Amino acid sequence: MSLRNRFLAIGTGIILPFLGAASALADPPQSVRFEARSSVELARKLLARAIAIRYDCDSRARIDLRMRDGRGGERHRRIQTIAKHIDGRMHSIGRLTAPQHLRGMAILSIEARDRSDDVFVYLPSLGRTRRVSMGRRADSFLGSDLTYQDLDRQRAEDYRIESLTREAVEGEPAHVITARPKNPENYQRIAFLVALSDLAILELRYYKAGDAQASRVVHFPRASIRSSEGRLIPTRIHVANSIRGSETDVEISELEIDPEIDDRLFSIVSLRSQRQF
Repeated sequence: MSLRNRFLAIGTGIILPFLGAASALADPPQSVRFEARSSVELARKLLARAIAIRYDCDSRARIDLRMRDGRGGERHRRIQTIAKHIDGRMHSIGRLTAPQHLRGMAILSIEARDRSDDVFVYLPSLGRTRRVSMGRRADSFLGSDLTYQDLDRQRAEDYRIESLTREAVEGEPAHVITARPKNPENYQRIAFLVALSDLAILELRYYKAGDAQASRVVHFPRASIRSSEGRLIPTRIHVANSIRGSETDVEISELEIDPEIDDRLFSIVSLRSQRQF
């Protein structure tokens, strides 16, 4: 349903009891249409700013993943990561250091705006680097409840804004910006819960088509959000997946914001040589 038709439906529900069906079919007042456009525009600006504060920085970090399945099983992954914007595109490398049987496996990702990102995986057991398809960014990352999309650079222009409301996250007032991905994969709607105080992203809720309840929730505890050079970066993340009945806890340590990183690290040669970050 178009934005205009959605607000026509709302107007019909409000006006019909007072003016009858004929009046309800008329366009809503100009002030209502203006308010709707203003709300969408405000939500778009808030989302763009929140994403910039969260994602527009270079970084070096260690990431620990603890994954629990619905049967009580638990697995652990440890990854050393670096990320840098080069010529306006995000370049990142993640190298596994634990468990032992995955040690040395590395992933190189180079952002591409007009097509799927370029992604290469180095497999030490084979001594080979393979190019892999990233047609489905919503696929699980290393078997966790994180997806490749969670780790990618986000852009506000990749979403169509639906609504702007307010809610409290652990007692903190937050904007709730509901949007639809322009290229949906597993999820049709995403709700970004953004703090009123500083636009820190506090929670993400992912909805399947037709679902009223989120099937995946990514929570960033306020106490874990680190402020540095105007950026707000979470150091702990909790992901709950109601479809899989699983959970993933992410701990980010040894975090450096905007460190000096050699551009030459982001190459297939670096993956093979296991160069230090």
